[in-house]
Amino acid sequence: MISDKLMILNILLKQEWKKNRRSLRFRLSWLLMLCVFICGTIAFVHQWHNTETEYEEYRKENDDEYHGWTVTAYAIITQEYLLQPRLSSLIDPCSEQQLPSIFTYNAFGIHNFRTAFSVKNPLMQHNVSFSWSFVVTTLLTFITLLFSFNAFSGEKETHTLGFLLTYPVPRFLLLLSKYICIVMQSGIILLSGIGTGILILLLSGIEMNIQFMILCGGFFLSSLLLLSLFAAFGLFASTISNHPRNSLLLCVIFWLLCVIVIPSSQLSMARYLFPLSTTMEEVQQDYQQQQRQIIDHAPASALGNREDEPFYPPHEMRADIMRRMLKVKLDKLNEYYQAGQQQYERTNQLSMCSPVIVFNRLNEYWLDSGYVRFRKNQKALNDFCTHFMEWFKEEDAKDPQSPHWLNPQERYSSTQRTLTETDYPVYKEPEVNLTNRLLSALPAIFILSGIALFWFILSIFSTHKYDVR
Repeated sequence: MISDKLMILNILLKQEWKKNRRSLRFRLSWLLMLCVFICGTIAFVHQWHNTETEYEEYRKENDDEYHGWTVTAYAIITQEYLLQPRLSSLIDPCSEQQLPSIFTYNAFGIHNFRTAFSVKNPLMQHNVSFSWSFVVTTLLTFITLLFSFNAFSGEKETHTLGFLLTYPVPRFLLLLSKYICIVMQSGIILLSGIGTGILILLLSGIEMNIQFMILCGGFFLSSLLLLSLFAAFGLFASTISNHPRNSLLLCVIFWLLCVIVIPSSQLSMARYLFPLSTTMEEVQQDYQQQQRQIIDHAPASALGNREDEPFYPPHEMRADIMRRMLKVKLDKLNEYYQAGQQQYERTNQLSMCSPVIVFNRLNEYWLDSGYVRFRKNQKALNDFCTHFMEWFKEEDAKDPQSPHWLNPQERYSSTQRTLTETDYPVYKEPEVNLTNRLLSALPAIFILSGIALFWFILSIFSTHKYDVR
C-alpha cells in the first residue's frame, strides 16, 4: 500500500518537475538570481577588504602595548573594545551596522557602547547592505510565491484539474507532488546562488574555514524552511481561488505583510506600544544632579588634592566620593540601557508574527550575530569587569606603598607598580559552539515549521473540498 503511494508520488513528481523545469518563469528566475548573487558577492568582496583594512588600522591605533603603564593606570583608564568584523555577514549581517559594536570600559564597569561605522564617512553608511539573507527574504520568497500561486487555480481555470482528478490519484499526493516540486525549484536556485557566491570568495583569495562552510549549509536549510512556508501559503491561496489573479493577489498581500509592512513598522510599534519613560539627556541631567548633591554634602577637606603625598588623609574621602559619583552615573546609564533593550526585545517578540522576523532571529542565533552577539558581549564584559576589579584589588593589596583607596579617576590613591610585573586581564569575545547555536535556534525552527505545516494542512482541506463539477 505504501509502496504504491510512493510510486504514484514519484510519477506525479516527475511530471511536475518535467513541466516546471522547462517553464520560462523558472529559467528567468534562475538567471536573475544568479546575476544578483554574482554582482552582490563581488560588491561584498570589495567592501570586505576595506572593512578588514579599517579594522586593522583601528587596532593599531587603539591597542596600546601597555609597556610602562602602572596597574592603576591600566585599571582606571577607559579602554575600547571593537567587535571584529565577521565573514558571515555575507550570509546575514543581522543589522549589526545599526547595533553598538564598540564598548568603553575599565575595572569599574562598562561606561558606554556605541555604533561603529564600517566606512570612514558615516554619511555613506547604508542601512541595508547586500547579503544572501536579504536576497532570500525579498526576492526568492516572492519568486516562490510566483511558482505556487497558480498551481491549482491555473488548472481550475483551464479545467485540467477536474480531468486529472478523474483518475484514481489521491488528492493529497497530487498536492504533495506540487509542493515538493516548488520547494525543489526554489532550493535549486538558492543552492546555485550560494555555490556561486562561495566560488567567488575562493577566487578573490578570502580565507574560509570549515565552520564558515557549515554556517553556509545551515543557512541553506533555514532558507529552504522559509521558502517552504511561502510555498505552502502559495498552494493554499491557489486551492481556495478559482482564478489565478485572485490567488496572485492573496500572495502579494501576504508577501507585503511579511516582508515589507511588519518589519518596517517595528520602529513605530516600539515608539507607540513600548515608549521609553525618559531620554538620554534626562538621564544625564539626573545623574549629574545627584553627583552635585554628593559633592555638596561632602566636607570641604575631602576635596583636597596633593599628588605628591599619596597618603594625604583627605585622599581617602576624595576616592570614596569619586566612587560614589561613578556608581550613580553607571547605575543610571544601566537603567536606561536596560529599558531600551526591553523595548527592543518586546517589539521583536510582537513582530514574530512575520515569518521573516522569525527567520532573521534564527540567523542571529545560528551565526552568533546581531542583537544576540551584542547581548553576549555585554554580559561577558560585565563579568570581565568584575574579574578586572578583583584583579585590581589583589594587585593593589600586594603593594605596601599603596594607600589602597582605589580612586576611579586619579592614579595616586592606589598602587604604582608597573604592569609588566604581573599578568593583566584582557577581554576576548567568547565563542559559541555550533551545538549551542543550533539549540538556541530551535524555537525559531519550530515556529517556521509550525507555520508551514499550518498552511499546508489548510491546503489539504481545501483540496479535498474541491468539487470537480
